[in-house]
Parts: sequence; structure tokens; C-alpha cells
Amino acid sequence: MTNPFVFHEIVTPSPYDLSHFYGEVFGWQFQRIDDQGTLYAIRSSTPGCAPVGLLTKTSDEPGFSQNTLFYIQVEAIDTFLPKAVSFGAQIVMPAMASSLGEWQYRLAVLCDPQGNHFGVMEAVTRAGQVAALPETPVDFNEIVTANPSALVERFYRPLFDWAIEMTGSSEAPFYTISTDQNATLSGGIAKISDKPGFHAYAGFYIKVDDIALSLEKIAQMGGEVIMPEVTVPLGDEMVSIAMFTDPQRNQLGLIRRMQGVKP
Repeated sequence: MTNPFVFHEIVTPSPYDLSHFYGEVFGWQFQRIDDQGTLYAIRSSTPGCAPVGLLTKTSDEPGFSQNTLFYIQVEAIDTFLPKAVSFGAQIVMPAMASSLGEWQYRLAVLCDPQGNHFGVMEAVTRAGQVAALPETPVDFNEIVTANPSALVERFYRPLFDWAIEMTGSSEAPFYTISTDQNATLSGGIAKISDKPGFHAYAGFYIKVDDIALSLEKIAQMGGEVIMPEVTVPLGDEMVSIAMFTDPQRNQLGLIRRMQGVKP
């Protein structure tokens, strides 16, 4: 299987201020890309690897409204975009080339048929050579939407080379996504509900060792807990999750996989 989740972006009013929040809470390190302070690359924890994400300043340009975005790797964007449009996607930001230091990217942002924004990108290169996928602080990606069944069957399943399975009930379906051969569940599509954090949303979960401690730090640094820690089944494993908003009101999740614990 292909089409892994490979890059993550927070488009926000003040990337500089937010870099201090994520640095203090999660230990992330950043590299300022431009003199204006509109782009801060999230460095990989693996030395010598490409950045794993961005803090980007909001603007009136297409694709730069406040948002949290995951990017899915595709082989060729110019081939992929017409196919996505044929399944009902809208192109929010056309394909563009970008550089983060020595690393070259080619990416685009789309909106799926139910209004969820996501990005696609080709393999990152350096000096013309494809770079290996770096270690990322994100461990799960999620879409919460009005009609997950229709979105899976009419859009994501035919568009991406993913293994997608339905769990939950017909009233509250949850679709798990695996993008690799070892069946690690790296994404999910859920239905909107009255539960905190489950309004229409597309975003991602940061992996942590101690969710309670992370939530404490988040509150101390000006964030807000919107869903306390809960333990839930995810495929054949159990995970602890929580959700928060950062000081600029971007919603993200926390996740800890409980090794050896079965549902």
C-alpha cells in the first residue's frame, strides 16, 4: 500500500508565538524559513531528515485560512488532482513547488465532498534525490464528518491505496485507515456527534508518553482541554486519547498507544 500521511501543518495567525507553545509543551524544535516569520518548519527528531511539518501564517491567499492539515503522499500531483476532482474534490490551493532549506516539496490543498480540507504532496527530495520518510510526532489523523460512510465509499476508498475497515455501529460508524503493510492504524473517519471535539473537523493527534502531564502543560501554557483523557479501542489495540485547543484556537488531539493491551 502507498499514500501514507507524511506531513502536518497548522495555519494560524501568529506562527512565532505558537512555536513557543509547541516547543514548551512537546519539545518541538523549529526553523524559521523566511525573514517575515510567516513559516516555521517543524524539525524531525531524526538528525539529517526533512522537516515533518509547518506553522504557517494565515493570509487571504487560497489555502491559507486558519486550519490544521494533514498531507497524504501521492506519486504525481498533476495526475492525482484531476482524478480527485472527478470524485468530487475541489482544489483549494493548486499544485506549487516549495523549499524548506535544502528540502524540496511539491504540494496542493483540496477540499473533499463534505468540506474537509487536506493536503497532498509528492515525495520530498534533496539535491534531486528522494528523501526517506522522517520520524514524525504525529501518530493518528482523523476526519469527523456528517456522512462518513458516503465519504469513504465514494471518495477516499477509490482515491487512495488504503485498507479501510468499518467499526462501531451503523448509528455511530468509525472507519479505520491503514496505509502500510504491517496494518498500523494511522487514520480514521468518524461521524459528527454531541461529544466534545466531535464537530466537523479534520486534523491530527500528537503522540505523547503521558497524556495527563501533557494536558497539564497545555493548560499552563494557555491552551484549553476540550476532551479529557479517555481509553478507547482502535482496531486490535487500546489507546488513550484527549483533545485540546492551543492558545490560537487550533484543535488537535493527543494519543498514547497502550502496548500489549487488547480490547
